[in-house]
Amino acid sequence: MRRPLTVLAVALLGAGLGATTVAAPASAGESIVAPTHGFDPDEWSIRGYDCAGAPAGTTRLDLRATPLAQDGLGALLVTGTDDSLGGVLRRHVGVALPSISTTAYAVEGDDPHGVWRVEIGEHTLISDPVPLLARAWGRYYLRGAVLHEGEWSGSIDEFQREYGISEPWTAGLLTGGCVGSPLTWIDRVYDKQSRFSNDLEPSTWVSLVLVDPSRLRARVHRAVLETGEVTTPRGARVRLRQVRTADGQVTRTAYRRTDGRGAVTFPVRDRGRATRQAVWDPAGPGALVRSPLLLTP
Repeated sequence: MRRPLTVLAVALLGAGLGATTVAAPASAGESIVAPTHGFDPDEWSIRGYDCAGAPAGTTRLDLRATPLAQDGLGALLVTGTDDSLGGVLRRHVGVALPSISTTAYAVEGDDPHGVWRVEIGEHTLISDPVPLLARAWGRYYLRGAVLHEGEWSGSIDEFQREYGISEPWTAGLLTGGCVGSPLTWIDRVYDKQSRFSNDLEPSTWVSLVLVDPSRLRARVHRAVLETGEVTTPRGARVRLRQVRTADGQVTRTAYRRTDGRGAVTFPVRDRGRATRQAVWDPAGPGALVRSPLLLTP
């Protein structure tokens, strides 16, 4: 399949062009999920463009906790202006490129779209705009996209059959105001059709575990967005909240600071069934980071 593409902006702005998604295949075997709290540059590439495809710094990426996350504690929030496009591209070696897919939730835009970008060898392919579900999660497959490079046009399978390329690739679904999706969550990036995925989680998070019947341990974590390097800050002020299961009332709050390993231990003074949560305030009011709720016997 071939047709000319005169300028890159046609692919970015032509929301009326043919775009498709592919129904999810039947799941086979155990699902393997790797949490991603930052973006190691060997495995990810952060990108931002204007509507003509020129590099631009107007798109912001944040790994944040959100109740909209499909799994875990959070997702990647991609925020752009009306004239921007951006996101994060997956880099990989040894995995078949046609199998990549991702999940997305378009928060804004009545007719939101995304655009696949694929870099393989010396080639850069841009897709027709792919329609996204508005205010709902959808899964989107590279295999269903119509891609372009210069005069060439076709699917990723057709491209690989024609060029016989089997080298490392970089690919991802970009969103933004250029295609009617200025605010979008990205949660899962799948390396294969069903089994392998990266679950994008917040750069700051708190874990909480029951050590034994009389002790709880919370630990705070912070990852550098670009590199994924994780630290456990010392002296962080952590609050433990205890909520009665019966009526949801907060019955006890305790404050402690983390040690050199980013951990703090709380005694369990009140026995009986209760839900507990550790809360960290790393950047002032309004920036609270909460652990998952922990139900203790």
